[in-house]
Amino acid sequence: MTYDIGDHVIVRTVSGFIVSGRTEVWDDEIELSVVKKIMWSETEVYEYVLFVPCHVLIKSSTLMDSRNKLGIPQKFVGEHIVIVKPQYITRLGRQRADGNNCANCGDFCNYATEGFTCYSCRTNPYRQKMRPQK
Repeated sequence: MTYDIGDHVIVRTVSGFIVSGRTEVWDDEIELSVVKKIMWSETEVYEYVLFVPCHVLIKSSTLMDSRNKLGIPQKFVGEHIVIVKPQYITRLGRQRADGNNCANCGDFCNYATEGFTCYSCRTNPYRQKMRPQK
């Protein structure tokens, strides 16, 4: 099963480390948000970049810095992320709602149409613009 950006997926942990979704024994099931899908050319399998909130302890997470080579949105700089393969995801928690991202800043808004500009960008001409993906 493939997951889209914005979906919330469930992963299982043992002592703070993410384990396989088929594991029979685990400590906790945690819901994390998919930030980016990555397909490596040699494996042809998606890997998922998941956002780890500050109240969740995952020891295998890494701090996202400004030297972003994966095309992860800039708003996640300074936040913890983890990259997992599909076998580490147990199931889909919540599916992304209908809507679109703002054409200017990239924030997601429910029920927005294509080419939408959010209220914050319309009222503040100095709001940071989304950087083009390389």
